Amino acid sequence: MSKATRTLLCLAALLSANVTLAQGNLDAQRESWVIMARQGQLDQAIEGLSRLYAQTGDRAVLADLIALMVRDERYRQALDLCTECSVEDYSLTSLEALGRAARLAGEHERAQTFYQALTFRDANNAQGWLGLALTNIEQDYYESANWALERYEEQFGRTDEWYEARAYLAARSDNPIAELQARQLHIERQPRNEQEIQALYRLAVTLGARSAAERLVQEYPNAFTASDRLWLRYYDAVSKMRLAESTNEVARHAAALTELDAVIASPNADPGLIQRALYDKVVALAALRRFEEAEALARQLEARYGGPLPNYVREARADALSGLGRPDEAREIYASLIASNPSLARDFNNPRYESLIYAYADARRYDMAERTLAEWKAAEPPSRWDFTGTQRINNPNYERVHHLDVMLSAWRGDEDVASQRLDGLIERAPANASLWRVKGDLSRWRG
Repeated sequence: MSKATRTLLCLAALLSANVTLAQGNLDAQRESWVIMARQGQLDQAIEGLSRLYAQTGDRAVLADLIALMVRDERYRQALDLCTECSVEDYSLTSLEALGRAARLAGEHERAQTFYQALTFRDANNAQGWLGLALTNIEQDYYESANWALERYEEQFGRTDEWYEARAYLAARSDNPIAELQARQLHIERQPRNEQEIQALYRLAVTLGARSAAERLVQEYPNAFTASDRLWLRYYDAVSKMRLAESTNEVARHAAALTELDAVIASPNADPGLIQRALYDKVVALAALRRFEEAEALARQLEARYGGPLPNYVREARADALSGLGRPDEAREIYASLIASNPSLARDFNNPRYESLIYAYADARRYDMAERTLAEWKAAEPPSRWDFTGTQRINNPNYERVHHLDVMLSAWRGDEDVASQRLDGLIERAPANASLWRVKGDLSRWRG
């Protein structure tokens, strides 16, 4: 071997040793910052690793820095650390951390990209499938979320995280029965999980399952505060109001109002519960024809909470305004409710077109009333499909529009026209008792 060759070999060995020593020194520095973070000095550790990454661009340093930033909830900083990196450049640990950071920062498309890359590179990564499911749920991609949860269940079984995600999916997709089942099974696995017990309780009272809610309170008394128990009383009042609307029993509305007042006056009621109870009180007052109180409370709540009232409260307010002889104000509310949800205009149980037409008539704006009625009449056939879609049944709105047609003629003073139209309806349906009641009213008006 020549002297020159030996010199080259020595230089190569020396360079290799220097690289090894440099890498060892880098790893030692990186580990020292990680240890500092474990000891609670998270800010200092992040600053140190940030400087080290800026100096070296090392991927291992980047992975540790991402993990610490996500741990410190610096989600956007973690996502912006390496703008030139592609998903292939990140480790599996970093993909999981960045997926979580993007989801919690509201960047769901980026989160989906990270989680998809993670599950593609490691199909056995539980957090990858779970994160993918949660990201799809939050984007309202329920079928994709269900698919991801099925893949998770196939590999890891029904874990606590799986039950939580199932309940979350059911809640977001407005499937209370599925949510009830998922939370019940979760509690059977974790009988001391107070958060799940309280969630199941709230769901039970929302669904009107009073006995189930009371059983939860009896079985897990320590999981509930006095404020929690007030929610059961509130939902009792709401149930009474719904029953009163379907049965037209005023006494039930009065009982509901008493319950609502008790909830509002309770020192244990949290602000959110008081707000909901006050909104429902407007509805109860309007149903009891206590119109001045209903309008005054609605006006106070609008100022107190700084924004528009919920639509169901606005509708009750419009009813109160009609009862107070202020049809123009009522008409504006009814028209805006229809504009925001056109399907309610022809609702079979409570068509908002009817309220709007009455408001026009009360304001003596008969042309607008007739124009609205003509639009409604054109959309209503004599019969409609039942809920199974297999047979035709009478359309209640068809009868409503023809009754209103008669009434509008009478209100305008065209009593002869109204009488002729009514006689034609009675000829087609002589057994219809409501038509005979209208004929009696019309005859009384004509003396």
